[in-house]
Amino acid sequence: MKTIITIAVGVSFIILAGGTIHYIHDKNFNFGGVVALALVALVMAGALRHMTRQPDTKSKGPSSDELTQRIVTLEKRLTDIQDIVISIDDRLSRPEVRRDQPSSA
Repeated sequence: MKTIITIAVGVSFIILAGGTIHYIHDKNFNFGGVVALALVALVMAGALRHMTRQPDTKSKGPSSDELTQRIVTLEKRLTDIQDIVISIDDRLSRPEVRRDQPSSA
């Protein structure tokens, strides 16, 4: 996809250069048209520069040691949650003795 955009920008530069040459050789040469063409050329140059720049290497993610430490921490938390769920399940599975009714003995 990046190659197609780069080719499109290159073709646009060629068309812009041809139009500029034709405009300059035309009899109705004025300064406003040159400014407009210069602005279009600057925008296209900025787009080309933006497409061809390299990504920053400074914005790396966390290192593998940090990721390992985070995974260990998450595993500990998951174990704690599992223990809590198991204890709640044990409490709910016990037969309940109702305290509001007297026992029949």
